[in-house]
Amino acid sequence: MARRFDRTGSRAKNKQYLPLAERMLNVYRTGIGLSRKELHRRIDALFDDVDNCPPKRVAAFQKLLDEGATYERGNKWTKLRQKVYALAAKSHPLIYESTESIFGKPQQEVKTAIAETLKLPWEDIEDNLFSDVLHFQRLSSFEGYASPEDLLARYNVAQTQGVLFDAIELELYVTRDLKQVIRQAKLARLMHTIDKTDSGYRILLDGPASVLRETRRYGSAMARFLPALLACQDWRLNAAIKLKNTAFNPRFTLTSDCRLRSTITPDEEFDSSIEASFAEKWGDQSRDGWQLMREERILHQDQKVFVPDFVCVHKSGKEVFFEIAGFWTESYWNRKLETLRTFKNIPIILAVPKSMAGKLPPSDLPVICYGKSIQLKAVLEALQSTRP
Repeated sequence: MARRFDRTGSRAKNKQYLPLAERMLNVYRTGIGLSRKELHRRIDALFDDVDNCPPKRVAAFQKLLDEGATYERGNKWTKLRQKVYALAAKSHPLIYESTESIFGKPQQEVKTAIAETLKLPWEDIEDNLFSDVLHFQRLSSFEGYASPEDLLARYNVAQTQGVLFDAIELELYVTRDLKQVIRQAKLARLMHTIDKTDSGYRILLDGPASVLRETRRYGSAMARFLPALLACQDWRLNAAIKLKNTAFNPRFTLTSDCRLRSTITPDEEFDSSIEASFAEKWGDQSRDGWQLMREERILHQDQKVFVPDFVCVHKSGKEVFFEIAGFWTESYWNRKLETLRTFKNIPIILAVPKSMAGKLPPSDLPVICYGKSIQLKAVLEALQSTRP
């Protein structure tokens, strides 16, 4: 179970973290111009007298604070360092004092000459010489968190995200907000299947640990999904967690009435750049009598549920559903085909990446292969072939 500050029985134990969170925020709010290394050093100092606070927790706070920070970047400091090194190389070897050796030039003399050449005070050159290196990047602004409570809430969510990163499989039971949950799962590009239950819906999500390739990227997608899920109502999440060096897979359970809350509000309109590009190409106009609708429909057939990406509506009233495949594993493709076969009496067009077309099992559905984008001509031809 993820560690939480506001968990029952631990409030008194962790009450010191609220004033600490306020002090951490003040370090960043008043730290404009300081390096990342110096900011982290000051955060470390706040915890010098705090008992039972492991270094990993302090590092987690530093990472979350950096999420709300903007640091100066760019290659101007790299170019400055290259100029300084090139000028200094002409006087190699450098010595600290003129009395140390009859060979080379005193470093202070060389520094003065470099400063005059670059027309900058040496103190400014020295302060910015490594400002492009991660630890020495300087804080330029801090949006941060609105309150100490928001910072601690973000920490609690991050701990849960870390647990789900090692999930093999996730079962999500939803009785309300199904469209919103499905939308956020698709926005996070999570592979999922949906079944109807007596009380609602069961959504099966492949966990990051079950994906053989691109695990890190898929785990990040799972992390993006959790804050959005927390904004929905009446759900229960069960996850099997993969532990290292053991065959035992403990279960992790989370419900909508937990005290976890999210300060993140996703605002993407489309699940992927492919969908966004396709919708932009189509536009609002009718094409060959077809109108593209982004509104999600929930299709039911027996216990199976399918939520297509788009629905194309003909002026005659005929509807054709359009599903776009992204990164799908073979096992997920097989489960998806099983679901789609349940809806064999409903016209559905499937678009798959060219890179996956030859690796996937055959399908009876009309299939469009796409590269960097989906071609409207191919979609319109497939639509016309579905008309009676």
